[in-house]
Amino acid sequence: MNAKPAAGYVKEGKTWVVDIDLKNFFDQVDQDKLMHQLRGRVGDKRLRALIGAYLRATMQEADGQKVKRWKGTLQGGLMSPILANM
Repeated sequence: MNAKPAAGYVKEGKTWVVDIDLKNFFDQVDQDKLMHQLRGRVGDKRLRALIGAYLRATMQEADGQKVKRWKGTLQGGLMSPILANM
């Protein structure tokens, strides 16, 4: 889908245009807050533990160094968009 620039919608007579830039969104997700929200929505403790392990999975840098993550979700991960919507 090719989106028009916001000005195009204004020219069509729209009075509200919201332009959202999601750049770096997944890198900034607060894992503690997300897990707290999940406690209220996901009753299965095993599933919550699995999601927590997914969030804390070690990430490998381009130079091969492994880094523990304390915030964010995996870029391109299958669960990241689902968790972002929670």
